[in-house]
Amino acid sequence: MHPNRSLSLISMALLLAGGCSAPPPESAETAPPFELVKDFERGLDDFVPVVLEADLASLDETDRKVLDLLVSAAETIEAIYRLQTDRANPRYRQWLESIPGRPGRRALEYFALQAGVYQRQRGWQSFVLGVPPRPPGAGFYPLDLSEEEIRAFLEEHPDREAELISQTTVIRRTDDGLEGVPYSRIYQQELAPAAARLREAARLTTRDGLRLYLVRLAEAIENDRWQQADMAWMDVDSPVALTLGPFEVYDDLLLGYKAAYEAFVTVTDKAATERMARLSQRLDAFNASLPGAAALDLEALGTAERSPVLVADLVFSAGQARAGIQPGAFNLPHDDLVRQLRGSRRVILRNVIEAKYEHTLLPLARQVLGEEFSVDRRIFTDLVLLHELAHGLGPGRARVGEQPVLVSEALLETLAPIEEAKADALGVWWLLELDRLGERQVDPTTVAATWLSGLLRTARFSRTTAQARAAMLNLGLAGEAGLLVADPARRRLVVRPARLRPAIEGIARQLLLIEATGDRQAARLLLERYPRLPGELALMLADLEQVPVDLRPIYPIAGEAPP
Repeated sequence: MHPNRSLSLISMALLLAGGCSAPPPESAETAPPFELVKDFERGLDDFVPVVLEADLASLDETDRKVLDLLVSAAETIEAIYRLQTDRANPRYRQWLESIPGRPGRRALEYFALQAGVYQRQRGWQSFVLGVPPRPPGAGFYPLDLSEEEIRAFLEEHPDREAELISQTTVIRRTDDGLEGVPYSRIYQQELAPAAARLREAARLTTRDGLRLYLVRLAEAIENDRWQQADMAWMDVDSPVALTLGPFEVYDDLLLGYKAAYEAFVTVTDKAATERMARLSQRLDAFNASLPGAAALDLEALGTAERSPVLVADLVFSAGQARAGIQPGAFNLPHDDLVRQLRGSRRVILRNVIEAKYEHTLLPLARQVLGEEFSVDRRIFTDLVLLHELAHGLGPGRARVGEQPVLVSEALLETLAPIEEAKADALGVWWLLELDRLGERQVDPTTVAATWLSGLLRTARFSRTTAQARAAMLNLGLAGEAGLLVADPARRRLVVRPARLRPAIEGIARQLLLIEATGDRQAARLLLERYPRLPGELALMLADLEQVPVDLRPIYPIAGEAPP
């Protein structure tokens, strides 16, 4: 599908989604008082266009047809996600379409990348003047709903809790208060064709695991019951694969309850997956030797057999997976019961990671590091892999008083940045452990330089994202531990590799303790220590305007071409 045609179809779907009627055309008298920010194209230029594709030569004719159907199903997610992130998006897009020439074309490209008018890598600032601040509850809640109001309502109506805090309901006001409307009802018009394509692909594929997952997935998007689909996803063994559903809660800045739709279509590299899977076989052993493990009474989140690693090339993404910063890997399912019973799977998007290294981390490191320090592609890839594996390490439950509870229930809105920071630190710790055991020889200086450069790259995303907050936290803690020192005179970063292991062990122990005890207040205080980068590091990032922040993916399989 050609990009411009895709945008047009998405616009039409947005206007119809969830029973929402299309806004009437604006007349000269009623046209909104909007105006493009003068330098908005600088925001778009933060993202370098990169063609992402995979070698499809090894796929047989049936797998190739299935792949096309999976891409078609994933494309429908775009319209849903744009409504989830902001219900005013149809109106904003309609106005952008009225702008002639290059400004209008570039603004529509930026709108598509950001899934709206708010710039994710720039603290949710809008690139359109005259629009209100980004709703903290995105499109999941009434605009005027506060955390205090919803919690007060739940105290008076405890029987409504499951409905209102569900990850897959949109909150609406009613005459008698609040109600949670299931996604399957709100987005029925978009989900119906997606389910049809999934079932068609299920009938066509010869891969039993993929067939079962596609059937269960079609059922889940129609009834909002995801556990069976999540279970089936863990058993998919196919050269072509789809991961689709409402997974992450990053867009819900009000309460952190609501999950947004996204989709990944991938082509698996079997040989690379087998090589990487050897590391996952060490999950239990490494969990037992974590910093402070004996004192914290940690329990594994999954056995090695139930924590497989999949290495794949990304051929299409949609929804939250394509908005703003592009994920280089993901770790699913999130459902705590499924993880307890089956563990989780880490999917490493190799072509995305390689593109991020080449286009973002390497030029950043060349500018920020002193001449005596260098970064390494393989170490960067290993750290991404081990970060994802590290999500499976740590406490399975938090001990709050005498009652064990889920870590997610204990930490609530602080969970995402604390968990990301933990995975960042434990990825480095794991790599150093492999070196200590003689299984992977690494240079501590290169490891430290690559890790810290990666954190600086992530810190550029936006301090509102969980990943950036985690990166700023770890940079702050690494600075406290003497691992890095800023040289303001040269505008360079000095790395002290001798401090690497003690710094990492101290950071990991602190974050594991928070998760093991479910100490939400301690998590808040720790995050508040580093709401932004220290001055010297902030100055360095200010020098990086010519270095792309991230990628803007182009998918030939969907008929897309570079702009």
